[in-house]
Amino acid sequence: GLGMRSAKMSKSLGNTVSPEGLVSEFGADTVRLFILFAAQPEAGMDWSDEGVLAGWRQVNLLHGIPASISEWAGTASSIDAWMYARTRQQVRRWMVAMDDADLRRAVEISHYELVKDLNWYTRRGGANPEVGLDLLKSWCYMLQTATPHLAEEWWSDISDGELNATRVMPQGFGDIEGSDDEVLAGEVYLRQFLDSARNTKRMAERHLGQSPTKAIAQTSDDWKVDLAISALRFIADGGDVKQFQKVLIAKPYAQGEQKGEVITFWRKKMLPQVFKWSDEERALLLGGLDESMILGTNFGFICTELELQEFTAWKFGDGEDVGGRGGSAFPLRPSLTFVEK
Repeated sequence: GLGMRSAKMSKSLGNTVSPEGLVSEFGADTVRLFILFAAQPEAGMDWSDEGVLAGWRQVNLLHGIPASISEWAGTASSIDAWMYARTRQQVRRWMVAMDDADLRRAVEISHYELVKDLNWYTRRGGANPEVGLDLLKSWCYMLQTATPHLAEEWWSDISDGELNATRVMPQGFGDIEGSDDEVLAGEVYLRQFLDSARNTKRMAERHLGQSPTKAIAQTSDDWKVDLAISALRFIADGGDVKQFQKVLIAKPYAQGEQKGEVITFWRKKMLPQVFKWSDEERALLLGGLDESMILGTNFGFICTELELQEFTAWKFGDGEDVGGRGGSAFPLRPSLTFVEK
C-alpha cells in the first residue's frame, strides 16, 4: 500500500523513486499522468504517494466514461451547442499548452477540466449520443500524450480498428465558429453564478435557521455595466487608467446630483475590480452579456441546483428591492436574497 510520503527528489539525497513497482501496481498511465501533472520538464518535482493515488483514481474515473456515454438515449437539446463549442475551445487551449510545452496545463485540460465539462453538460439535461461521440473522438487526441493506453481503449470502443496513435489531428481542428463566443458566455456566467449562490445560500441558512425556499437575484444597474465596459475598452486601447475619469464625467449618468456618487463608485469599487477580472470575465462584459435574461430563462435549472421552489431575477430598479440590497449589485455579481416563502 501507499504511505503518505512527500519529498523533493534528488540524487544527492538518495531519495529518487523507481517507477517500476508503481507501474506494476497502478499501471503505466497512472504514473505518466502523475509525473506530467506534477512536474514541468525544466523543473524538479515533489514526489507524493497521495498524488499517485489521486492519479490512479482519475484514470479509473476516465476509464468508465465511454461506457457511460454509450448509454445516452437523449435527443437534440439546446445545451448541445454549448458542448460542441466547449469541446472546440478546450481543443484549442490544449494545443496552445502543448505548443508551449506546458504539460501540466495540457493534462489539466485533458484529464480534469473536460470531465467537469461533461458533468455540466449532463446536469444541463444533455444526453445526445451524437454529441457524446463527437466529444470522445476529440478527447482521444488529448488523452494520448499522458495516458496512451487509456486513449487506445477509448478509441477501440468507438472506431473500426485503427489505432488512435496513428491518427493525425486535421488542419483547423478545433477552430472557433461564429456563434461559439455567445454560446459559451451564457454557460460560463451561469456556472459562476451558481458557485457564488451556493455560498450565499449557506450563509442564509445559518441566518434563517432553516433552508430557504425562494431566491431573488437583482443584476446591476445599466450605468454600472456601461462604466465597466467603457473602462475595459479604454484600457484595452492603451489608455492610462488615471485619465479615465475625464471620460467618466462626460457620461450622461455622471451629471448633476449623481456625479459625486458615480465618481466615488468608480474610485472605490470599480477601479480596483477592473484589474481583478479574468480574461474570461472581461470577455463576458465586452460581449454584452444580458445577465438578467440568462438567469430568468434558466430559473428551473437554478431551482434544481440550489434546491429551491422559486427563483426570480430582474435588473435592479425593474422590481421591488427585496432585502434592500439590490443597489449593491455589481457587473457579473448580482445581489442575491434568499427568503422563506
